Amino acid sequence: EPKPAEKPKPVSNAHEKKIKSLNLELKKVEEVIQKLETKKHAIETELAKPEVYTNFEKLHSVQQEFDSVSKQLHEENQRWENIVMEIDQLE
Repeated sequence: EPKPAEKPKPVSNAHEKKIKSLNLELKKVEEVIQKLETKKHAIETELAKPEVYTNFEKLHSVQQEFDSVSKQLHEENQRWENIVMEIDQLE
């Protein structure tokens, strides 16, 4: 007599909620990254202006802002990678 096929184990509700939560977080991080990349591009454009790069005080100020945005962008990209790895491990 043939055995009935075993049903695959249902994914736990908590597991699904965790994946859904991580995907929402991933979407938020992607939005932040997009905004930071836009801001970084605008600062790069500013840095290329002669009135900025010939004025030490202005250059220093814009360069500090650029460094800050670059650091934030790096941190958000790291966060994105960590979330993606966590999702991969759960799926």
